[in-house]
Amino acid sequence: LSRIADAVKNYYAGENLEIQLEQTNDLVRVGASETMLESMVISVVGNAYKHGGSDIGVQLALTSISDPVSRLEITVSDTGMGIPEANKDSVFHENFSTKRDKPTGGMGLPNLRKLLAIHGGSIELLPSIKGASFLIIVPTS
Repeated sequence: LSRIADAVKNYYAGENLEIQLEQTNDLVRVGASETMLESMVISVVGNAYKHGGSDIGVQLALTSISDPVSRLEITVSDTGMGIPEANKDSVFHENFSTKRDKPTGGMGLPNLRKLLAIHGGSIELLPSIKGASFLIIVPTS
């Protein structure tokens, strides 16, 4: 977990990023490769910066849980403007984008959801008072 945290921290060096490692064990075995897991986390953190506006903070929590089911929980939360209520059901739909002026986009979260599902995981949008918060769950072995 610390290697993933370091990779994300290095990728977003200079940004307002807080990383918390809440773990029972630093070595966690998941079905996805370490590089794939890093890319997933970097993608969600990148979405927070891309859509959250200027001067936002992003919190990343990596938690290894073994009770009742062994899993890795990754929470990415930001202090940005959040996701409008009207868009909350659409953020995981292919080609949905708030950037209507760009011909491409809207594939990051849907593709991430599919990739996680292949590995028995999931991603969901959590309720939040301010900003947006996503929970990624990856089964561990």
